[in-house]
Amino acid sequence: MQKLLSNYLLECERYKKNEIKTHLSSQRHRLGEYISQQNGSKFEHILVDGYELRNLKEMINKIANDKEDLKNKKKGFKKVNHDDSGFMLEKETVSHQIKLLTNVNFLINKKNYEKKKEEDILKEKHEKLNQEIFDFVVEYKKQYEEDQ
Repeated sequence: MQKLLSNYLLECERYKKNEIKTHLSSQRHRLGEYISQQNGSKFEHILVDGYELRNLKEMINKIANDKEDLKNKKKGFKKVNHDDSGFMLEKETVSHQIKLLTNVNFLINKKNYEKKKEEDILKEKHEKLNQEIFDFVVEYKKQYEEDQ
C-alpha cells in the first residue's frame, strides 16, 4: 500500500512538472525568451520578443503613424480666399470653404481623439505584458534551477 502511494505521488509530481513545462513553453512563445548571443569573447543574454509583444508594438507604431497622418492632413487644410488665378472669391464661396474646413477639422480632431484613446489602451496592455514577462522570467528561472 505504501509503495502504491509513493508511486502515485511520484506520478503526480511528474504530471505537475510536465504541466509547468507546457505552460512555460506556451508563455515563452507568447511573451518571448532569452537567448544567448556571442559578442566577441562574451556571451550576452538577449530577450527576443514573443508574438504578442511584437503585435502590440506594431499596433502602437501604426497608431503613431495614423496620428502623424492626421496631423499632416490638418495642416494641409488652410483657409483660401483666392482662387488659382489670384482673384478674390465671392463671399458665399469663402463662407462655404470655412464651413467645410470646420467640418474637416472636427472630423480630424475626433479621429485623433479616438487614436489617442486606442494608444492609451495599448500602452496599458504593454505595461501589463512587461509585468507578465518579468513574472515569466522568474518562474522560468525557478523551473530551470529545479531541473539542474
